[in-house]
Amino acid sequence: STWGSSLSLVCCRSPMHEAPLHPLGPDEVWHKECLGVAFVFALSATVLATRLAWRHWVSFVNPTQQIQIVRIVMMVPVYAVASFLSLAFVEHAPVIDLCRDVYEGFVIYSFIKLLVDLAGGEESLAKLLARSHAQQHSVPLNYVLPPYRLGGVFLFRVKQVVLQYVFVKPAMAVVALVCEHLEVYGEGKWSLTGGYAYVTIVNNVSVTLALYGLLYLYMATHDELHQFEITPKLLCIKGVLFLSFWQGIVIALLASVHIVHATARYTVADVSIGLQDMLVCIEMFYAAMFIERAYSFESYRATAKASKAKPLPLLERLQTLLSFRDVYAETRECLLGSAPSWTQFNGPATLAPAGKADKLKSH
Repeated sequence: STWGSSLSLVCCRSPMHEAPLHPLGPDEVWHKECLGVAFVFALSATVLATRLAWRHWVSFVNPTQQIQIVRIVMMVPVYAVASFLSLAFVEHAPVIDLCRDVYEGFVIYSFIKLLVDLAGGEESLAKLLARSHAQQHSVPLNYVLPPYRLGGVFLFRVKQVVLQYVFVKPAMAVVALVCEHLEVYGEGKWSLTGGYAYVTIVNNVSVTLALYGLLYLYMATHDELHQFEITPKLLCIKGVLFLSFWQGIVIALLASVHIVHATARYTVADVSIGLQDMLVCIEMFYAAMFIERAYSFESYRATAKASKAKPLPLLERLQTLLSFRDVYAETRECLLGSAPSWTQFNGPATLAPAGKADKLKSH
């Protein structure tokens, strides 16, 4: 179909044959046009997000919170630039996509850290959660899983499911690279003999667990932390991850039924990846506008002016931003070590009595 052919001309990947085509052939024309569109959106998104990160950087009065905010905001330029470069520099696309995948899990971790910091730390948040009764899982899991207690153990489990994604996502990206090198990956093909199906399933399970834990922590804290406007903050992250992951699945399904297909020059895998990269560039522009409102720097600038406190020295701010010691410490504590002391603070194991107001009942 004409529409299917148009979709298939989105990107420029590996040639299917060595014979050169006419420089103004349809594949090259579409590739240049789509690169132009992707460049405009990616550049605009990068400028907006970098400007917001810089404003937080200048008003760096609360390092424990703003370091996480800057990391989350930088998701936009990382995604936008990586997706554009993946379109423009085909030979380096697998490595570029790997960098983007590594950052994806890191963003979810940063949001969890931000929630904990807003609540005053792990022990304060554990005590806050322990005030509530046990909660039912969402439908249909509530029919097969018992109610879960809120408190320190709950927070510890949430951290664990989020941190596993920080490592599973890049690990699966490396597996995909190896399979592609061995020519057994089969991009977009749901075959038992190819690596694509297995990598996709593992990624799907991993991200579902991470987002499930993230959502439940949000539901348990949004009333107490409503003054920090955590709902739009969560929607920014969930929206970006949801679109980037599931649109890849949809594109693969379209390829499997030959709506997205190969052209005279490019394979169906090339076209699928290119279409995904271009969509991400466009989406990051709108994500940047949303993030600018959700992670505003105004409150921190007002605090800096009111307190007249001097921000950290430039070098120290840079070291704080680039240091990943917190990730290392969290990993050792949650995945390799024993449960911390704040896991002793837990709420009752029973549900709220019938007729008593339950803040999470509507969820």
